[in-house]
Amino acid sequence: MIKGEELYPGYTFKAAALFEGIIRLHPFIDGNKRTSLATLQEYLWANGFIFVIPFTAVRFAIVISRNNTLKTNEIRSLVLDIKK
Repeated sequence: MIKGEELYPGYTFKAAALFEGIIRLHPFIDGNKRTSLATLQEYLWANGFIFVIPFTAVRFAIVISRNNTLKTNEIRSLVLDIKK
């Protein structure tokens, strides 16, 4: 929270940030993109949403993982795009 305001309000915004964070922070030696997609799907399922992973999401995960020079505002823009 920043000054009493949630950084990622709503389930879809939180899910998008989780997805992007796992890919870009690269916490595992291997399988970060697969893990991020599976985590996204499970998080949404746990919160009452059904999410079928489209092939475009896989391509999008690859684009995010290849770009390690994004600035904070660019990351926020990506999260907003994922949320849609």
